[in-house]
Amino acid sequence: MPTKSAEPRATSSEKLAQTWKSAFPNSSEIGHRGMPYIRSMPTRARSTSRGWSSQQWRSVRSPHRVLLLAALQALGDASVAELAALTGRSRQSIYPHLSAMARVGVIGTTGGLRSQGAAVRFQYLPTVIGQSVDQRTGRGLRDGAEVSARALRDVQTRCRRWGQVADGRPIDFARNPDARTDIRITWLDDRMRKRLNRLFQQAEAVLHQGCVRRKGQRTCVLLFHFPDFTAREAREASRTRVAPRRAR
Repeated sequence: MPTKSAEPRATSSEKLAQTWKSAFPNSSEIGHRGMPYIRSMPTRARSTSRGWSSQQWRSVRSPHRVLLLAALQALGDASVAELAALTGRSRQSIYPHLSAMARVGVIGTTGGLRSQGAAVRFQYLPTVIGQSVDQRTGRGLRDGAEVSARALRDVQTRCRRWGQVADGRPIDFARNPDARTDIRITWLDDRMRKRLNRLFQQAEAVLHQGCVRRKGQRTCVLLFHFPDFTAREAREASRTRVAPRRAR
């Protein structure tokens, strides 16, 4: 009597890859151990739009909403309870922020918005995030920078809280410290910037895996790089932009 051949079991790496692929169908690359390389806002996807509306930008100017958006990016699709567990905040405090972003189309919903949000699941929309800035004209970059700056100000508070709790405790900076800061002004050409962006992608994959596993200590991580300008250079650039208008 013929016996059915057993199907080969998927390895843990293959299962993780399948999970990531279903959660992030728009991820163009799968990296180490099945984790995707996901590009950060606003350069996630090529866009033919004219950028976000003023209402959409206003909906993400709260640092709390930026962090919720980042948490939703990690999960792809999540309930209020899941996002509360990931961010350490209460469901009652985060639901108004999520519903505000959903009303202007920054994030999606399944189940419809309800007063208590019990049956609502919120969805991260990569295409919408990719359309936040008009990549042909750069329209929206100033709004995106303002959102990032507000998030950085919120991190100031978080960093001070960590210092308050950690002060007086031993830490080994040489081995595996639970906190590390490296702030630099440097020079990058195209080749070096491309290399740095690849490292960002690898780091993002690790961060997304941490959001899914949710083990160890909740940790605040910042990944930023942008061209640096002095105040004088910024003023000169602004004058150059408005010069044609004055000539009329």
